[in-house]
Amino acid sequence: MVNQMKIRHRFKGAYPVLLTPFDQQFEIDWSAYRTMLEWYLKKGVGGLFANALTSEMAHLTPTERLRVTREAVQVANGMVPVVATGSFGNSIAEHLDFCKRVADEGVDAVILTIPEFCQDEPSLETYYMTVAQKLPGVNLGIYECPYPRPRHLSPELVRRLAVSGRFLPFKETSCDLNLIQAKISAAKDTPLVLLQANTPYLLDAIRLGATGIMGLSVNVVPEFTAYAVDHALEEDYSEKTCTAHAVACEIDLMIRALHPAISKYMLLLRGLPIDPRCRSNPTPLSAEWRAGIRYALERILSGSGNQLIREKINPVSVN
Repeated sequence: MVNQMKIRHRFKGAYPVLLTPFDQQFEIDWSAYRTMLEWYLKKGVGGLFANALTSEMAHLTPTERLRVTREAVQVANGMVPVVATGSFGNSIAEHLDFCKRVADEGVDAVILTIPEFCQDEPSLETYYMTVAQKLPGVNLGIYECPYPRPRHLSPELVRRLAVSGRFLPFKETSCDLNLIQAKISAAKDTPLVLLQANTPYLLDAIRLGATGIMGLSVNVVPEFTAYAVDHALEEDYSEKTCTAHAVACEIDLMIRALHPAISKYMLLLRGLPIDPRCRSNPTPLSAEWRAGIRYALERILSGSGNQLIREKINPVSVN
């Protein structure tokens, strides 16, 4: 337990849920992917979440899932933790097989979603503890993935999993501050740490005991979200902290309209060589959508946020 308690402190800060860039043939653009990873590291992220829902993991082949994970581990090179989803298949046996393969890529934790074949909490608890027993040398995490349907763990189950000492990062997605607080309390004095997904509740959750965020805003404005996380425990929030959080909230709410295409287009506007094409929704962004996103992003990043954290912002082109 002591070693696990030390390891848990690595899982903190702002984690982008990594996008997967595609070229015009909808093949993965590996050069763009590596450029994106390097960009995140320069922006001060706390870690990287590879092969997540935002990565369009349901639309990647098993080989691609492993490679996006491998590339993240190699680019991070130990500078920050890398976690990746490993629970794929229609049975525990299939999940165990792929989790082993993900672990072999060198991740800091293999993340388990809530599988469709577990219909209630007793079966879900059995699933998690079986994986933990069968993979004794693998750090594990939990992800309340909202696809194909939103499901959330009860605080009671969180407590039982937490005290097992086998689970470290927990991406919580309820977007309910009362539930967030209850789950943080459930994990108290255990190796489990909560990095929730909601940007509006970012400051509140950190003050309640969350160690960070795995959220959409980190994908586009990682420096703002990271700044808000790093200063969330200030006794009185500074104007800079409030502005960083407000910028992250604005971006987050925009992204929700058409994710992940908007996130990709915003990164393109921020200077990354990323095409907004998505396998999950091959319909391209219309000219109207692009214009609206372009004007809004330019306003956000040229406003007070840019004045306060100017040195960390790339210019946004409106061409």
